[in-house]
Amino acid sequence: MDNNNGIRKATADDYHFLKEMLFASIHVPPGAEVPPPSIIDLPELQYYIRGWMKESDAGFIAELRGRKVGATWTRVAGVTNQGGYGFIDPAIPELCFAVKEGYRNRGLGTALMQALFNELRVKSYQKLSLSVSKSNQAVRLYKRLGFELYKEQENDYLMLKKL
Repeated sequence: MDNNNGIRKATADDYHFLKEMLFASIHVPPGAEVPPPSIIDLPELQYYIRGWMKESDAGFIAELRGRKVGATWTRVAGVTNQGGYGFIDPAIPELCFAVKEGYRNRGLGTALMQALFNELRVKSYQKLSLSVSKSNQAVRLYKRLGFELYKEQENDYLMLKKL
């Protein structure tokens, strides 16, 4: 891939894009009202981006023709924090993931995830967790990438992948 296309490691400078992708990751079922962008200011969502980039954070950005079009990143709660929606254990990173509309179903999500899986293995993590709405089409992607149902909740699945 050339310099304008590819997958690269996320940096501290990507904070605003991750904030945009956090909003994009919120699943809105058909017919439901889209929440205002300010929803990501809620503490339970701020967990995923506040203080980016900590030593335990890992992430990747997809770029096409010099434009950022997708991101995947993880946060580790640690023993002092209860984590976010995908929390299972303080030592298991939680996944955040989004690809912009119009750039989906092109393999970018898979490429982002593979890069992240490799990075997490290098950092000696053995598992990765996530929460996904039951009606979100991304459930199929997660299953294809090896995530398994950990716990079924009222509106979402808590999923776990062994790295």
